[in-house]
Amino acid sequence: MSKIKPVTDFENAKKSWDKIFVSTDPFTWPFQDTIEDYLLFYPADGFELTKKQYKATLKAAEKIGDNKFYFSVVEAEEDIFKEKEILNTNIHWLCENPDYKEYLSIVTIPLECGLFSWGGNWGMLISHEDHAVVGGSKVFIDELRKEYPDWRKDREELFNYWKLNPHGDDGSWIKIFEQPYWIK
Repeated sequence: MSKIKPVTDFENAKKSWDKIFVSTDPFTWPFQDTIEDYLLFYPADGFELTKKQYKATLKAAEKIGDNKFYFSVVEAEEDIFKEKEILNTNIHWLCENPDYKEYLSIVTIPLECGLFSWGGNWGMLISHEDHAVVGGSKVFIDELRKEYPDWRKDREELFNYWKLNPHGDDGSWIKIFEQPYWIK
């Protein structure tokens, strides 16, 4: 039986999304005020997590009792559940901890995407600039830090990259993440 299925219960998916996110924009603080902590992944691998980032996320989720997550393309609309498909390709998936190869099989459209807990305990947005913003309960983020010890290096590399001003903008969005999570 496949570990990845198209979403059919959009009501539950939206409810889980709304517990975590207020925005689909990975260049802002996209999280609800109830999100207790965050970290940054950098670099991601295009519009997908690296194998190491992905496996660490699954292990941290498993440790808090999460064995399902949603994968959705988020770049299409502000209301991501308005669209069900793009170019005849499903953009919302329910995943029961698929292995990395299976996960890559659903990252078929080069657009920003989100992974978020079925129970609304954690979520992340992956940007076209190769970073992911991950937020969740304190317990989840603590577990993720244990499973992914490169989080400090990722954060430092992301900040250094944007200090170089690679796109001619002021890079002000990254300043949101300079402070502790509770000072937004």
